[in-house]
Amino acid sequence: MIRRAALAVVTSFLAVAGPAAAQTTTQPQTPPNAGAAEARPSTVQGPGGPTTLPSPGSLPAPAPYPDPANNDTQSPPLGPQQKLGRALNRTVHYIAGDIIAPPIVYDAFSTGEKGFDGRSYAGRAVFELPLGQYDVYVGADARKWVYPTTAGFVTGIGMAGRGPLPSFAATDYDEDVRAGIKVAGPRLYGAVSYLLRGTTNDEPRVRGIGYGIEKLADVDQNFSLHGSVFYYPNVGGPYALAGAGSYGLSYRVVRYLIGASIQPNHSPVFLDAGFLGDKSTVRTDAPVGFNHQGPYVGLGIQF
Repeated sequence: MIRRAALAVVTSFLAVAGPAAAQTTTQPQTPPNAGAAEARPSTVQGPGGPTTLPSPGSLPAPAPYPDPANNDTQSPPLGPQQKLGRALNRTVHYIAGDIIAPPIVYDAFSTGEKGFDGRSYAGRAVFELPLGQYDVYVGADARKWVYPTTAGFVTGIGMAGRGPLPSFAATDYDEDVRAGIKVAGPRLYGAVSYLLRGTTNDEPRVRGIGYGIEKLADVDQNFSLHGSVFYYPNVGGPYALAGAGSYGLSYRVVRYLIGASIQPNHSPVFLDAGFLGDKSTVRTDAPVGFNHQGPYVGLGIQF
């Protein structure tokens, strides 16, 4: 009797709940919106607190390479280290002409005589050139020294001996060509040079190869310093004395210059001023070394 009553209750419950349960289990699910989860930013916990990550696609795409706006770079920039040792500045080309006013000369014919006003000159030319990724330069430097000799006894070269000599106007000159490669910026070069030197004092022309450093003028700026120092270990040449045979005259020579350039904006002309000179010691057959020095001032032009 009890079992029949319980069975009737269960049957009645299933008759009421069955259709609803069946409808719930058989109702199709709505498919998720593709990309909806990905479009929403995510929040992560970082050392400084919660951080919202940007949604995918919200950041700009990287610029393509080569990029015309980036000088057709073929690969993404690597940073400042990619330009170490390369030509960073535009090259410069200039010439300058100067008056040495006045020079002081020491040699076998002069004990420190002051040169004649306005008769001693110097000139320089510099051409900076790109060679692949690096800078090189070629240049020239010429100097002319005009001075009165000291009257008195003079010691000649080699076997010439010593004798009296009146004062007269003497001229010494030296010219060199040079070439170098940039070793540091801005425009500091290591270079080699070929020097030719002569005089009107009845001495032979001498020549030799030297080496040194040169800081070029930054004539693309309003003001810059420049200078050079070269050492020539053997500047010499042969000479002959009547009835006494042939000999070799030679010196060790240091040649230097320090100066500044001043250039108005957008002007190709610049003011050139400084101090220059040389100093030598005897290697063979010369009675004494020579020494020329003096301030200079002039104008230059860049092109």
